[in-house]
Amino acid sequence: MNEGTAQGYGVLTRGDMLARFARDEIFAPHSWSDGCLRGSAYDLRMATDFMVVPDRPNYPTGRFYPKGSHRERPVILSPGDAAFISTVEKCCLPWDVTGTVGPKFSLTAGGLLILTGLFVDPGYGLVKGADGSWTSAHDQRLHFLIANVGSSEVALIPGQQKVAAIQFTSINATSPPFPIESRGLQSIEEQYLQPETASLAGLVFFRNVAELKTAVERQEDKHAELETRISGVEAGSNQVVMFGVFLLCVTFLGAMFQILLSASNSDSIVKQIAALNELVVSYWPGTIIGLIIAAFAALGVLTVLKIAFRVLTRL
Repeated sequence: MNEGTAQGYGVLTRGDMLARFARDEIFAPHSWSDGCLRGSAYDLRMATDFMVVPDRPNYPTGRFYPKGSHRERPVILSPGDAAFISTVEKCCLPWDVTGTVGPKFSLTAGGLLILTGLFVDPGYGLVKGADGSWTSAHDQRLHFLIANVGSSEVALIPGQQKVAAIQFTSINATSPPFPIESRGLQSIEEQYLQPETASLAGLVFFRNVAELKTAVERQEDKHAELETRISGVEAGSNQVVMFGVFLLCVTFLGAMFQILLSASNSDSIVKQIAALNELVVSYWPGTIIGLIIAAFAALGVLTVLKIAFRVLTRL
């Protein structure tokens, strides 16, 4: 057993957290709920204020709810939507406790990407008073950027939705204590919560990606439809060629039949039949070859037309 474990250092259990909460440690009074306690972690809830969430069509880059301006109705994140949210819980970690944050699997399995820092320093949420004592800050929360990278809508209920979990660890107290600044929050306020920069912020990145994906899918659908039309044209043109060859054969047979009729009406039918036999013997190979050449010529012309049609449709 190491020295830290022997002195009680390690992950706080449910009982440890309850004891700390009762002493107004870790979370400010009335900001935590025993329904969020787990065996060795605590589920963080989405606040009803201090957030930027999608609210189209009037707020295309997100609607800002400042502290004290509450939203009770659900927040709907469509595929590609992103939002900035804060926690109901207000932090005041003592100097001997640190936190580790992780996403909720139930949300990540539904396509929700949660972006946050992983570690919460001892002393986060404490401020030094004029008398040198450390007390809880007025409203020090944890904050998250979330994005829907899935294929379906995700509904979040402010004030109730559990968005992440935090595990607390007891450590050797930092000495001497020093103030912990939330520099990440200051950066987020500048990038996401100022009207002049909100349209350029990362909150619209995932929406742009989703719109690009939709545009690509539409182009793929158009390409598939065009391929179907080209296949239909090819099938129809093949039928035309076969019909042309059939007409050539019928015409040739008709001519031969006409010659036979003429021969049957002649007085010297024997001579006509002999002449016809000589004509057939002499010229039928050339006639058949001519029909074959005509058929191949028609197929060649058709192939050239197909290639030209494909090139024109891709310009």
